[in-house]
Amino acid sequence: MEDYNPPKTPLEWFHEAHKPGVHIIAPPPAAAIYALDEVAKGRHKRPQYVTYVILIPRLLYQEEWRSKFQKEVDVWFPLSTGLFWPNSAYEPLMVGPDLGYSGWKGTKWWQLEGPCLKCQKRITFESGIICANYGVTRGVLYNKCNSMWYAKCFVPSKLDPCDIALPEDFTGATVEELGEQERFMQARPGDHLCSSFQCANCQSQNIRGRDLKTSTNIADACFESLCIRAQLDSFWARSKTTVASHISEARFMCRYGTALGFTPMPPLGPFKLGQHNGMLQAILLEMRTMEKGRGKDNDKTVQMGTARGIRTTTTVLWENSPLSGSDIVLSSGAVKGRYVATMCPSEGRWYLLFNRGARCDGTHG
Repeated sequence: MEDYNPPKTPLEWFHEAHKPGVHIIAPPPAAAIYALDEVAKGRHKRPQYVTYVILIPRLLYQEEWRSKFQKEVDVWFPLSTGLFWPNSAYEPLMVGPDLGYSGWKGTKWWQLEGPCLKCQKRITFESGIICANYGVTRGVLYNKCNSMWYAKCFVPSKLDPCDIALPEDFTGATVEELGEQERFMQARPGDHLCSSFQCANCQSQNIRGRDLKTSTNIADACFESLCIRAQLDSFWARSKTTVASHISEARFMCRYGTALGFTPMPPLGPFKLGQHNGMLQAILLEMRTMEKGRGKDNDKTVQMGTARGIRTTTTVLWENSPLSGSDIVLSSGAVKGRYVATMCPSEGRWYLLFNRGARCDGTHG
């Protein structure tokens, strides 16, 4: 293993063990709590790049370090002395791997290549869109993500209920006549650089706790359709020229980083399991827009302004939920000068892009 390091000495716990790699920490029981403190610091500094294997002899059943050991490691087990160990090995060895965020291994997304799920063409970040969780298994119960598409292959599902309204310019020409028939109907190369992108299957893992089975389950097929529509709305919140400009600049940054030997751009994924970035609220809004309106025309559905009540209600519920304990209130001493830094998904960047795109595509209301 290339990133393997030999077992660390007590002096190395405080510095060397914080560096990227696989570290074996084997402290005596009396010093275990101090070693575990350093493991926690190393994991906090570099969760993507450090892995620990902790080995501690068990002398008692309720040692002071025991609770901290169980908190820091991902799984632990006692290694019994067995029949072949010497008689001096009176107590078993406690073994606990601390894998950090094992999916985060510094994936250089600009170097990813693979086949399109639909047409099997070779895909890079310049020619298609790539799921942020590509190549990662985010749990023992889930499939490994292999989702990347040639831009023109990422299109709405056949179950997509939305009809794209074609806006007109001041001359009365529609975007279809101007050569933009793909507007909101397919992705563009590099869209995933401008709006965080998790495929429908990964979003099902985040929201529903299981993989999709679209061929046998109609609910799964509908979920996939709604995810694709919401993602296309968020993509098209940015103009075509903006996306193309970011691809060009990313190409330059990649070349400079390769020449000078450093990583020029931050990772785009993977996301933690359960982090849907507002997709759940976007799906609720889309379903709300398919309800019949109260007007005289029975063919009409509710207006976008009405459907956006989903977001308002989500925010109110979040403020009264225990989950809002992670929010931070910044106050200048007056009510009018108060600001709240919130973790509410419907207030996040991805949802704001989706909301902007959904207002422009003409499909809602």
